[in-house]
Amino acid sequence: MRHIISTLMISTALAAPALADDMRDDALDLFKALPSTVPAVAGNPITPTKIELGKMLFFDPRLSASGVFSCNSCHNLTTGGDDNLETSIGHGWQKGPRNSPTVLNAVLNEAQFWDGRAADLADQAKGPIQAGVEMAKAIEAFEATLLTPAPFDAWLNGDDAALDAEQLADLGLFIDKGCVSCHSGVNVGGHGYYPFGLIEKPGGDILPEGDKGRFAVTETADDEYVFRASPLRNITETAPDFHSGKVWDLKVAVQIMVESQLGEELSDTETGQIVAFLGSLTGPVPAVTVPSLPAETATTPRPSEHILPGTC
Repeated sequence: MRHIISTLMISTALAAPALADDMRDDALDLFKALPSTVPAVAGNPITPTKIELGKMLFFDPRLSASGVFSCNSCHNLTTGGDDNLETSIGHGWQKGPRNSPTVLNAVLNEAQFWDGRAADLADQAKGPIQAGVEMAKAIEAFEATLLTPAPFDAWLNGDDAALDAEQLADLGLFIDKGCVSCHSGVNVGGHGYYPFGLIEKPGGDILPEGDKGRFAVTETADDEYVFRASPLRNITETAPDFHSGKVWDLKVAVQIMVESQLGEELSDTETGQIVAFLGSLTGPVPAVTVPSLPAETATTPRPSEHILPGTC
């Protein structure tokens, strides 16, 4: 990267096309636009038939023993690709320990889940339902289509009108404050593992002592309270925030991250600027037609009554 973008440079760039191009070049060193087509997935050739099967499985609640929960229950495509709960409700109406990450753009993450215990979407899909490998690969193929191109992508691709002067200044602040140390790349995060509380640990209400993050995967002391950097695309649509799901106000979440990870404080104006930049990462969810699922037959497994509503 040739140089760090400064707010002064941004204001100058607005009047100087050459500097504006430099600014985009610098941003492209840090970020990457979403692909224009469904990305290739290692070991899983994606075909229209596989995508359609994956969509059916994604919406089919019969993959759960109760016949109640589908993938879409926790990754609702109408509410930002998550369930808008602090932590998800699952099998046996149990409350899970962590916030459900969005499924949108998840194919671009380095690993899945907050602790990275699933290497890819196929492993992630198999985990909650313990489906067969082929079923999980079909779900992965469908989820790979859930990309949300945003104004920021259009700007990275050369559309000068996609971001206005104020949004460019907001981008500069996001970079200058050091947010890109963890939140960069095509998903503006979603890769790398970092201690939550690198400079100052937040309180136990936000960072529960019992959840030691990646330590549960590696059993390495250095990985205690280490989590995968959250991808920030569509973050304005996926409250609450953090693995604990305890923060519902994005401005508060930004302030917590800057204080705990960077050791800095933001003014209300600066916080608003960073939130405004995050808004430029929000894109429309691709249109998905809810599939008509196969009818039940005499051989279809019946729901387990002991985990139906009102019995637990």
